[in-house]
Amino acid sequence: REQLIQRRQYQALKQYYPTISDLISYAERKLKALYLGSDSIEIPALEKVNRLAASLARLSTKYRQPNHDDEALSRLEQQFSTAKNKAIDAYADYISRIDTGRVINDISKYNSRDVLQSVLERIQLLNASGIFQSNPPPFNNARVRCYQIKSLSDDEQRVFVYSRLEEIFRRRKDAGTSHDVQHVVVLDEAHKFFTDSPENIVNVIAKEARKFGLSQWCASQSPTHFSDDFLTNVGATILLGIHSSYWDLACRRLRIDAKILQFIKPQKVAAINLQKKGDMEPRFQNVIFDDNSAANQIGGRSDRAAYAGHLGN
Repeated sequence: REQLIQRRQYQALKQYYPTISDLISYAERKLKALYLGSDSIEIPALEKVNRLAASLARLSTKYRQPNHDDEALSRLEQQFSTAKNKAIDAYADYISRIDTGRVINDISKYNSRDVLQSVLERIQLLNASGIFQSNPPPFNNARVRCYQIKSLSDDEQRVFVYSRLEEIFRRRKDAGTSHDVQHVVVLDEAHKFFTDSPENIVNVIAKEARKFGLSQWCASQSPTHFSDDFLTNVGATILLGIHSSYWDLACRRLRIDAKILQFIKPQKVAAINLQKKGDMEPRFQNVIFDDNSAANQIGGRSDRAAYAGHLGN
């Protein structure tokens, strides 16, 4: 790819997706154009047309005003005619200089050097993070892949997670529908990646990915961190313990009995809700992970202990 650029074989580059380096190069060219004038001969010609058109409009307004003596009217007619001819010539010159046809859009998009400089710096930092390097991570054929992104900023983490989820979802869609789970995505600290937007890829996967064999697990510290699109489409909800200040909200959003929340013991007793096929309103149940320490507090119900054992298997 670099050889194609060095040889200026730009048409062959259309066979490749653009990279972060291409984006940096493009932003740098636009920024230079703002500082130096333009890299297009269209823009100066168009700016001249706009200046003359504004002048022509002012003269036209004066010309329509009453109470002009003959000398003033004659002078205005001469100025109007001259400005009109200049505008026609400038417009004809602009038409002859059209190269890309995108000049108006470029002027409206790239009209601030400070904004473009800020964008360029953000892209350069993103490139330096190494997220979008051409060499893939050395996972080889590992079935479980863990991405350590703690060193990235929150913005960089979101860019990475959204891009990766988009790629996984697109690949599962291309593979077609499946009745079995083919791929599982686990998001820790999921509150960083949730928004209420229906286009958010986390929400899209929750709503649409099940039929393609894609499962998604999200972990966070509070029910407030999850979107409605996600909560209304989950098949399993597991509460390992939430702060009591969130209990009222959890009861409303998750439709859980407060007594179930009271029985939760960190690392010992959880509350689990499993959505089964044909069951529209499943209820939360306490599940014991350590029978010896928690059974007496809950009453030693054998069905809950068996439920935990079944989940463990």
